[in-house]
Amino acid sequence: MQMLKRNAIIDLLKFLFAIVIVLQHINVIGVSNSEYLIGKYGFVSSEFFFIVSGYLLAHSTAKKDKIESNMLGVDTIHFILHKIQIIFPYFVSAWFIAFVSKCFIYKYGIADIYYNLIYSIWELMFLRMSGIYHFQSIGHTWFISAMFIVMIVIYPLNKALKDKFQLIIVPFITIIGYGFMSHNYKNIDISYSWGGGVLHGAA
Repeated sequence: MQMLKRNAIIDLLKFLFAIVIVLQHINVIGVSNSEYLIGKYGFVSSEFFFIVSGYLLAHSTAKKDKIESNMLGVDTIHFILHKIQIIFPYFVSAWFIAFVSKCFIYKYGIADIYYNLIYSIWELMFLRMSGIYHFQSIGHTWFISAMFIVMIVIYPLNKALKDKFQLIIVPFITIIGYGFMSHNYKNIDISYSWGGGVLHGAA
């Protein structure tokens, strides 16, 4: 009963923060320099979803049977591919609409369309935040890219070290990560910079 209650609260918060993100992205409540509290600090919603993703990942690994150490890599790949398989049909549909719309709006020629299509492969592979040069069709896919890139390291560490990772390493990474962003950028909202999204995901 306690687990159901906790999940219900998380679902409610996810719904509320999702609304904030949608409103911010369509500029209904202002931009980052807005006097409105949500408009100025709406990026906190992304932090919340990273926290939830980390919680669900830890919960998922806790439910699984013990994996032999020599199979940890295979298990990690299967876990990530399973997550990608769930969202990819929706993602590629949204990407196609965005790509076609962008080509139409900016009146790209055949050569430009071909060039942009080739360099879209990295966005379609969720590697946008890796730093590889790419053509960006959907501006806000940095979150998904950062999440999958970080999972490559976070999942096996969480699986192998369990409470040592969750109670010692994760808090340390979080403190150092946010401290680094605050010290060097005077802000933690650096999601769109190269590495910034990945740093967010790790922290």
